Amino acid sequence: MLLLNRYFILIFLICLALSAGFGQAIKGPKYHIDSLKSQLASADDSTKVDLLNQIAYNFYYFQNDSTDDYARKAMDMALALDYKKGLSEAQRLIGISYKAENKEREAIEWLFKGLETAQSINYRQGIADNLNSIGIFFNSVEDHEQAMAYFKKSLAYQIEAKNKLREGILYSNIASSMLVNNELDSALYYFQKSEMIIDSIGDVQWIAMLKGRIGAYWYKVKDYKKAEKYSQEAMNLSLQTSQPVHLRKAYYTLAQIYMDLNQFDKAQHLADKALQLSIEIGFISYLAEAYDLEYKLHAAQNHYKTALRYHEQFYTYRDSLRKDQIISESNLVRFQMDLEQKENENLLLRKEKEIQDAQILADKVLIERQTFIGIAIFSILILVTILAIVFFWLRQKDRDANARLSASNTELEEQKEELSATLQMVEHLNAQLQAQNNTINQSAIVSITDLEGNIISVNKNFCDVSGYNRDELQGINHRVLNSGEHSNDIFSEMWDSIKSGNTWRGELKNKRKDGEFFWADTAIAPIFDDEGKPKQFFSLQFEITKRKNYLNQLAAKSLELEELNKLKDKLLSIISHDFRGPLNSLRGTLTLFLKGALSNEELGFLTASLVEKLDNTYNLLENLLNWAKSQMQGMKVYIKEIDLKVISSDCYHLLSPIAEKKLVKMENNIVESILVMADNEMVKLILRNLMSNAIKFTSAGNKIAIDASCGEDFVTISVKDNGLGISNENQDKLFKIENFSTSGTSNETGMGLGLSLCKDFVEKNHGKIWFDSELGKGSTFYFTLPVIKVSTGELTNS
Repeated sequence: MLLLNRYFILIFLICLALSAGFGQAIKGPKYHIDSLKSQLASADDSTKVDLLNQIAYNFYYFQNDSTDDYARKAMDMALALDYKKGLSEAQRLIGISYKAENKEREAIEWLFKGLETAQSINYRQGIADNLNSIGIFFNSVEDHEQAMAYFKKSLAYQIEAKNKLREGILYSNIASSMLVNNELDSALYYFQKSEMIIDSIGDVQWIAMLKGRIGAYWYKVKDYKKAEKYSQEAMNLSLQTSQPVHLRKAYYTLAQIYMDLNQFDKAQHLADKALQLSIEIGFISYLAEAYDLEYKLHAAQNHYKTALRYHEQFYTYRDSLRKDQIISESNLVRFQMDLEQKENENLLLRKEKEIQDAQILADKVLIERQTFIGIAIFSILILVTILAIVFFWLRQKDRDANARLSASNTELEEQKEELSATLQMVEHLNAQLQAQNNTINQSAIVSITDLEGNIISVNKNFCDVSGYNRDELQGINHRVLNSGEHSNDIFSEMWDSIKSGNTWRGELKNKRKDGEFFWADTAIAPIFDDEGKPKQFFSLQFEITKRKNYLNQLAAKSLELEELNKLKDKLLSIISHDFRGPLNSLRGTLTLFLKGALSNEELGFLTASLVEKLDNTYNLLENLLNWAKSQMQGMKVYIKEIDLKVISSDCYHLLSPIAEKKLVKMENNIVESILVMADNEMVKLILRNLMSNAIKFTSAGNKIAIDASCGEDFVTISVKDNGLGISNENQDKLFKIENFSTSGTSNETGMGLGLSLCKDFVEKNHGKIWFDSELGKGSTFYFTLPVIKVSTGELTNS
């Protein structure tokens, strides 16, 4: 009862502090919003859209739901007015509203919509603002490389527009990203550039923001005097301009400074204010920072009960952030894959259209060529016939029509001139046909063969693609390009079709002279003789190797997505199977405790048992998160020089209390330095899991030994026990995720995930893992890591 009374008193004091401390922090933004709302009634259409966007932005830091509502009203009005500038800003505000709710996929989609809208009308300021917001998004999910890329793109637009204030803010964003990434010298350089610009403009709100960030920089490099100076100035300016986010940052940094200087009264006062503002703003990351600071501050003052309470709150928000981070990484991977797929599909459609256009052009050219040749021949025949008739008539009438001879000759000359003009037109048409034929030759692969498939002629592109020259191809059979990939049935169908006078169409995989393969969209048609029978074959091909490769990549992406879905099902199965039991035990114990049904002795016994179960559950959760992250390609491997002696000693001291509790003797025989190239944290996790398993399956009085032996290229590390051993049936299940687990000698439980994680991490570090085991006699697990073959100096230089 006394505990409950204290709990309610604590809640009352927090509520009282909130009511006293936040009136001033939000007075300014709310007053500004009221002023903007009063202008809506008299504003014209586009101005009303801009006012709605400004209201949405001013709601962002203390009432995010209203940000989304007003931004969507602005978006609907902008769509009705076809007002693209207002639409771009509304889409950006919807994106940052989703980010405040940790809905990462929706956030990045809306931010890219805003960017595309601004780009569609070349709205330079809108492009710059959306690029900056996308950079802030990637910085918040710790993708600093992407963040820097978008910040620098936005900076180029701001410099071009000569918008000095936003240029200064962008320098500050770049510096903050570098500070988180521990690029301290570069961060200071960009902070100084930002300070020079923003101070010259004199905007108090942004000066407060910048001084708070610079104060955090000086705190990180432990220059407390400068850190205190900048943070104090940021606090005073934030109070003056009623900016809760910048004020929270100043309180938080000052509290850290005074805690490090052991000025606990000042630190506690400012930490409480930082917590109050974090609760008011409601961002999970702010709350996690504030509760962690309260925990560390109370622990430093030996207020352990209060520190424990704040520590529990910190873990609650930290675990929420981890969950959001996993969901965010999965959503971002899917979003990037969707975006890449759309771009590739558009590229494929454009390529297919180009091929279709080329095919249509080729058909048109062939038809026009045949038509023009026919017309020319017909015209010549008519003219020759006329000339013959005239000549015969003149011969017959030579004696009788001397008078008409001159007139006939004149007419004949005129006809000759007409014939000459006609012949010139035919030559001009032939030149046009030749130009069109050259255009086709640049992209089409053309060949003509006899009825047996022996090559008669080819165009230049045929030689360029196949690698053969014309002399090599002359008279050789077209089978020289056969890749051997297609069945005889395909070629039988092709020959039956073209010999019957039909056109065959299909995709063929051909082989170049150098042995490389290429795909071609192929059409083969017969050329007929005067009797209408095929006398030669005409082949027209277009290379489609890139399209075929893309389709294969698309199929691989689909398989990858299926594997990710299977991974999700496995994770859900593991969580349901192994986490429910310990949590139910904790719930039951807490229920009995709240009802007062436990004595002090019972409570002490159950608490010890619960701590052991929760430690085991926490280790299972750590393994699960590490494994899931590695499977989703989210874990990076940092290969460097490490000492196995140090790592084995750390693991030995960490697990010795557990072994001693089970009366199991543990020996670490790695007593000399052994240097390998591997990821330090991954190797720790591998060795820790193998040693924990050995303790789990070894009975009291037995022992465990850790050894290492050096080979020419690899070091072999072993963990040996003389415990229960592994049955032949269970040996086949090791290193697999099948929700398979067995109980230890003291009924310890597990999910069977540790060995799978060990195998994954060993292979990521270019090693192998295996084991020897006999039921009832014990097990030995081995894994290898690459040895170092260069001197320390050479490694440093490389």
